[in-house]
Amino acid sequence: ADIFYGRDASSSSDGDGGGEGDHSPFAGVGDSAEPYTEVATPAGNFFTQRVSGWRSNIAWVSVDDEHSFQRFEALFERLELPQRFSSVIPHLSSPRLFSAFYVCRSWCEAHSFHT
Repeated sequence: ADIFYGRDASSSSDGDGGGEGDHSPFAGVGDSAEPYTEVATPAGNFFTQRVSGWRSNIAWVSVDDEHSFQRFEALFERLELPQRFSSVIPHLSSPRLFSAFYVCRSWCEAHSFHT
């Protein structure tokens, strides 16, 4: 879970993702002059982008260096995703991970249906 939340066994977060106990490396990512923020963590470097005007703190977080990619690649292999999806993904030898990202949000003011 530390790759997503930046918590380790010694952190004292209450688990709600907010407030004083939030040890997430992405907790401080906010609106900036640019639409993105680069974040360095013990799990590697990440590229984080937010959408202004969505009335939430939704962020797209993607790997941004070899170290962070390797963490996601290890997870990809540990979950056996190549084996689980090889029947539905066209491939020559085995599905493989080229990049990784996730979307996170801890609050929103209202629904934001979009396409």
